[in-house]
Amino acid sequence: MTWHLGRLAAFDTETTGVDVENDRIVTAAVYGLGGGQPVEPHDWFVDPGIEIPEAATAVHGITTDEARMKGEPAKGAVDYIADVLAGYARAAAAVVGHNVVYDLTLLDRELRRYGLPTLAARLGLHPLHVIDTRVLDQHAAPYRRRPSKEQGARQLITLAQVYSLPWDDSEAHGASYDALIAARVAHRIGTL
Repeated sequence: MTWHLGRLAAFDTETTGVDVENDRIVTAAVYGLGGGQPVEPHDWFVDPGIEIPEAATAVHGITTDEARMKGEPAKGAVDYIADVLAGYARAAAAVVGHNVVYDLTLLDRELRRYGLPTLAARLGLHPLHVIDTRVLDQHAAPYRRRPSKEQGARQLITLAQVYSLPWDDSEAHGASYDALIAARVAHRIGTL
């Protein structure tokens, strides 16, 4: 069996910014996919406990007030996210995402902030297999140029276009949508 036919855990977050040391998770998604099993969606809407900057709201559309009203407390959410990811990893599912090292690092910092066991601690001796679509694509097409001044060569929208996947601007930058698109990109690259 090749990796793209096995079980995958598609993972993405939307956050308060890009600083892994200080920013927080606002939404997260982990979707169990493939391997001949049903899709298992896991979605979280989180109250990050801090103000969501306007620049972040401009990306994902979630305001501080909305997160405070509808979001679950961050400590419980990040604990549950890590439990779900650890469960997939223990079942030999690879975690897949676009620039997923960012999401995993931010999750690690969130867990440490709340004094919770890290993903590594939850896994013990079980390996964490990670498939990053940005890295995969760099190997599949190392010399791709930017499609435009506004759009980078390795952005998720670019990869969706290159690998003939539908793209919906109104859904983009939602954790669920981005996680699923990343998994589809990984699958397409795996079939090359």
